[in-house]
Amino acid sequence: LRRRARSLAARMTQELRVSADWLDRLFDYAPVPYALLDAQGLVVRPNKAALRLFGVSSAKALEGKHLRELAAPSAVDDVEQYVAYFLNGLPTSGKELSVLSGGEERWVLFSLALLGERGPEQSGFATFVDISERRELEIAKNEFVSIAAHQLRMPIATLSWQLETLLAEGGEPGLIGAQRALA
Repeated sequence: LRRRARSLAARMTQELRVSADWLDRLFDYAPVPYALLDAQGLVVRPNKAALRLFGVSSAKALEGKHLRELAAPSAVDDVEQYVAYFLNGLPTSGKELSVLSGGEERWVLFSLALLGERGPEQSGFATFVDISERRELEIAKNEFVSIAAHQLRMPIATLSWQLETLLAEGGEPGLIGAQRALA
């Protein structure tokens, strides 16, 4: 019975090692930028996608950095608030945040969740989904709509003004008077 228990324990230990190795590879090679954090909000382990997002080649460049150090200056206060939520065991999900990537500002959809139990040894899981391209497209769309609306309003405003002027000067009412005034 002891021999069978040892054999079963050895097999389970091997399966756990395989599972842990599989999870490590999944974490490292996932296409979404992730980082494991310690209880103070310091990066403990980034994945490869996070390295690409932040424009660094080595995990050492991010390890030990506080989340506020990854944020663009305009977003530091927001990050401090999200870390405070995290320290109190509250998650942050889907917040648009500006981060620095190799000196360049990028926009991410940021989430931060507590892993395990809240306490001095708590850890967190942060995700940074790059939405920079989407934000640039939104800005371009908004500019286009603004310009198009302006261009469409101008001819209508001009025609309206001319008709009002014609009618105010005692011109002929109706379509015939407007046509004569425009000719």
